[in-house]
Amino acid sequence: MLGEVDASAASMLVLKYLTPWAARRVTTVGALRAAGFRVVHSPTKTNRLHVSVYGPEQAEWDSDLAEKFNACFTEDEGTEVTGHG
Repeated sequence: MLGEVDASAASMLVLKYLTPWAARRVTTVGALRAAGFRVVHSPTKTNRLHVSVYGPEQAEWDSDLAEKFNACFTEDEGTEVTGHG
């Protein structure tokens, strides 16, 4: 997602409901691009903050590429939402 979105807001944008243990990871376009990924703002009707990330040209999305992608992010930042169940 584009910009700073907390875990609860991300849950609502992606799933359309609030999950009790929503979590998020954070990175920057610069970190993704430096690792060889292509980042494109691709808003949808229901999520104007949607971003698509593509691997390098001709690259197969295998475990090595997935590891490289995951290395671009911070550790998961979870939040427990109470009062919903």
